[in-house]
Amino acid sequence: MKSSEPTAYPETYLDDAMRTLGEAVEWAALERGMPPSRFLAAFVATGVADAFGVGVPKFVAGLSGPELAREVLRRCGITDEARKKPAAHGDGATPEFWAGWILAWYQWRSALPFRAILRFLPADELVALYTALHEASEERCWQAFEKRRHERRGMTALAAARKAAGFTQTQLSAHSGVALRSIQQWEGRSRNLAHAAASSVAAIARVLGTTSEALLAE
Repeated sequence: MKSSEPTAYPETYLDDAMRTLGEAVEWAALERGMPPSRFLAAFVATGVADAFGVGVPKFVAGLSGPELAREVLRRCGITDEARKKPAAHGDGATPEFWAGWILAWYQWRSALPFRAILRFLPADELVALYTALHEASEERCWQAFEKRRHERRGMTALAAARKAAGFTQTQLSAHSGVALRSIQQWEGRSRNLAHAAASSVAAIARVLGTTSEALLAE
């Protein structure tokens, strides 16, 4: 990478940031049973992602992964969520760890907000890329993520999540019970999803394996 290319914060913090976010996503999934999509939506919604994304030392290097995850949960008011049985974390070999690890790297290199990245690269899709990319170079990951970014430029968060989940608009309507015409209007921006009934947004989110917050992020 050329030194003239912008990055989100000094490279000094990068290794710590990648490990911390990888451990946080993994801990949330294995210890608290939170899917990466839900945890990363909370990471963004609480403002922790904004601080992490500009290299605030407390977040990128001052906390361990589990400590970062607990801070996100605390800000969400989640303190008593049932734990799963203790699980082996695999020393960074899990799809959840890799997803957080490579997401931190991509955010650093691209200098894009996490909120923007997760619109064209939803958490569940990122985890699903583990098999294909976890042994690939960072440059190969960069190319794959940038391809998705350009393919999905201008899409609503709803459209990007639907495509990532492999649904047509008709299939999404059938599985969610939400009218096809409404889905078409929200994706086409002739109507604003933020003004939709919360139950409709929640139904779509459940089908797509994401959160209402992620669908409403613009």
